[in-house]
Amino acid sequence: WSPPTLSLNFFPLAPNRVDLAAPGRHDVVLTVDGQTNNFVAAAQEAAARLRLSLTGQIDAVSATMVGLQIDNPEQAMRLTAARGTFVVERLPAAGMPALQAGLALTGVKLPDALDGPLGTELTALAAEATWYGDLPSGAMAPALTRWRDNGGRLDVTRASVQWGPVRAAASGKMDLDEALQPQGQFDTEIRGMDNAITAFEQAQMLDQRAAALARIAVAALSRAPADGGASVVRLPLAIQQRQVTLGPLPLLTLPEIRWR
Repeated sequence: WSPPTLSLNFFPLAPNRVDLAAPGRHDVVLTVDGQTNNFVAAAQEAAARLRLSLTGQIDAVSATMVGLQIDNPEQAMRLTAARGTFVVERLPAAGMPALQAGLALTGVKLPDALDGPLGTELTALAAEATWYGDLPSGAMAPALTRWRDNGGRLDVTRASVQWGPVRAAASGKMDLDEALQPQGQFDTEIRGMDNAITAFEQAQMLDQRAAALARIAVAALSRAPADGGASVVRLPLAIQQRQVTLGPLPLLTLPEIRWR
């Protein structure tokens, strides 16, 4: 990690607090299983606050960024966000280590490679989750096997996205299967399915017959919310053996992750 100029503020009356600011360009090199990935992150404003324990261990981090831009030069991919906040906190040990994290982004522009019927602009993206178990270190395959076998999991309290005409929220749990592939079960609430079907039909990713059947299914599953507004479709989302299904509908097959 090569940051720009970094400013630190310490507080004598609050010795467990450290504030830092680092706007500008950050060069980040990530190496996973011997494979190196280069990223360039930049922000007009970037500030963070650390909370330290009595032994100097970092117990919590909160960060705010404005005008965020992340580039992967090798893949020619760019993600931008007007504003982002991130919080991670170490929870008191209760049988196993746990980290609680939250992420919120607004004004998101996805890489062009992810363009589809709903476009690449997300009004908002947010998630709250708790990671149970030690963070993997060293060779990933044996580390993740230990994490899984010791009961490691990711509990997603809530994840939400506003993407074009679609508003979706989900909660559930994830872990790893015997092949170290992600698996999980989620409850979802989706608004704007009719508009999404129209967008997929206009993009010729659904023919007229498939779109008509999808509209019938949505009408049968929709419920009017108590607060009014667009109808809500509630469906289970499952990830099993790399297959992603929404209710009875197969959505996609995830690529296999090859850990070393």
